[in-house]
Amino acid sequence: MDLEFLVRRMSEEERECYLKTSATEYYHFLDNRPEFHTIIDKVENSIKLSEAEWSYIFTKLYLISCRALLEEGKLDFMDYVFYLLSKLGLKVAKKNQSLYYECYKMVQFVQSIQKGKEINVDLLNGIDYVMETSQESDLNILLQQYKEANIFRDNQDAYMKAYQDSISGEISVSERMYSHAFQNAYDREQILNKSLIKKLK
Repeated sequence: MDLEFLVRRMSEEERECYLKTSATEYYHFLDNRPEFHTIIDKVENSIKLSEAEWSYIFTKLYLISCRALLEEGKLDFMDYVFYLLSKLGLKVAKKNQSLYYECYKMVQFVQSIQKGKEINVDLLNGIDYVMETSQESDLNILLQQYKEANIFRDNQDAYMKAYQDSISGEISVSERMYSHAFQNAYDREQILNKSLIKKLK
């Protein structure tokens, strides 16, 4: 698919959202569109989609993934060094102490970026697979993966902000809540991905 061509074909409102906001906000934009919900309702009720509906849903899912790829966090060499030291720190530091908390937060930070990349790969592979099968049941799984991916990104973004604003040597309630939420969304997405992968074998 030609990303530039797809963006040019958008309405002005959609293009504005796509180019100036995030993957999560674009997902929410689509989720509020009646045409998007009509397809989801059909898929959930095992109703056959028309060729135009297949084309529409694949295009929108592809656009979400492209936006998410552009937003992927980047880790440099020093990030990995601090990550490895923090993993070691979790083993040697006593729980409920400042060093343990700082190590825990760094590990969560790096792992959230790694998990986000895993999810993006899963979704793009899922599009390729469902395009081949053209089965509404497979699309239903993929749509659920996209939903979980959006929950993951929403909470990952919130965690990153809470992490930046947090007091050194402490873990805030917000950090705990958001890290727990993005981990759960990741786990659910992985289960869905495995159920789709089984069909590939």
